Amino acid sequence: MTTQQLIHWLEVGEGARWLRRAALLLGILVLSLLIAYKQFHGPLSEQTLREADVGRSVALGEGFVTRVNFPQTAAFLQARGEGGAPDAAAPFPELHQPPLYSALIGAALGVLPEQWRAALFADVLPPPHGFAADYFLLGLNVLLLWGAAGQAWQLGRKLFNPSTGLLAALGV
Repeated sequence: MTTQQLIHWLEVGEGARWLRRAALLLGILVLSLLIAYKQFHGPLSEQTLREADVGRSVALGEGFVTRVNFPQTAAFLQARGEGGAPDAAAPFPELHQPPLYSALIGAALGVLPEQWRAALFADVLPPPHGFAADYFLLGLNVLLLWGAAGQAWQLGRKLFNPSTGLLAALGV
C-alpha cells in the first residue's frame, strides 16, 4: 500500500470508520475514568457490600450465602425445620436480594486467577488509595453501565432510528 492509498483509506475509506470507532471508544473510556476519579468514594450502601459478599461466596464455590445473618432468615429456616439455634459464625442462605447482581460479581471474581482474587481482599491501603475490591466493583459497575447504554442504543436504533438510539443511550 502506497502512502497515497493509506491516506485515502484513512480519510474516506474503511480506515475512517475505524478511526471514528476508536475515537468514540477512547472518549468513552476517558469519560468513565474521569467520572470514576471525581465521584467514586467507595460503595455507597450496605446493600452493595452485602451483595458483593454473596458474589464473593459464589466465586469461592460456597453458593448464594451471606455472612450477614438476618433474624428473619433464621426464623424462616427454623419454621421450615432446617435450622436449629442460629450460629453467628455460620453463613445463612441469601433470601433477601435477587441473585443476578451477586451472580455477576461472582462470575467476574471467578474468572480472575486465585492470586489476583486473594490480592483484592488482602490489604486495606490507607486513604486516599482505598480498598482494591471496591475498585473492582467500580470497574464492574462501569462495564455494566456501558453495557446498558449499548443495549438502549441498539433497542432505540432497531425500533426507531439511530438518533433515537443515541438519545436513549445518552439518557442511560
